[in-house]
Amino acid sequence: MSANQRRLTDLMAVFGFVSAFVWCGAQILRAYTTLEGASLAQYISFVLSFALGFSLALSSRKENPGRIINQQLWLFGAWTVCGLVLLSVVATLDYRWTRGDTVSSLITAVGVVFTAVWATKRGLGIKSPMIRAWLSIFLKPVPQFLLVHKVFVEGGAGITVIAIVIGNVSIAMRLIPLIISAKTEGADKNKKWLIIAETTNQISWLAVTAVWLYR
Repeated sequence: MSANQRRLTDLMAVFGFVSAFVWCGAQILRAYTTLEGASLAQYISFVLSFALGFSLALSSRKENPGRIINQQLWLFGAWTVCGLVLLSVVATLDYRWTRGDTVSSLITAVGVVFTAVWATKRGLGIKSPMIRAWLSIFLKPVPQFLLVHKVFVEGGAGITVIAIVIGNVSIAMRLIPLIISAKTEGADKNKKWLIIAETTNQISWLAVTAVWLYR
């Protein structure tokens, strides 16, 4: 890894770590004002998805230890913790479970069950990087695609500008270093599938952004 790549990934890691707390903090403050467009089901999936991302980063570090993957481990850990705090706050407020939450949960559940059945038939367990990545995709990008409809119908006042901007940038701050890490620290299966999961995450949040701007 070159000196420029090291400086770039270090800068992205710092921004990514800070952005986790800023993003969740902004959503927590907005939740006390309005929950319009927010989704409890999505926040639950959010936490589970980042926990799976953390496990993939941890497995990758065991196979190919390196500076960047260590940073990614901290980033996924930070987002998991921040997500748990946000989830606990929203759950204690006057949140009304909506039809959109039910639909999102059912579709996510179907995806998770389908992945579990498919994995079982092929003798794969939760330790498989591919299975964890697909579970992560069904838990985060898929609910975010469904959030597009929720925001379009209900509006997006419950989603802050900070959440939209930092959401997009922070994903890139994880995705770009992961790609650099794959090229310089080793491209193991855990890292490859984590990159795939984060790519779908980026695409789905861009879709939410587009509808949020329209509304």
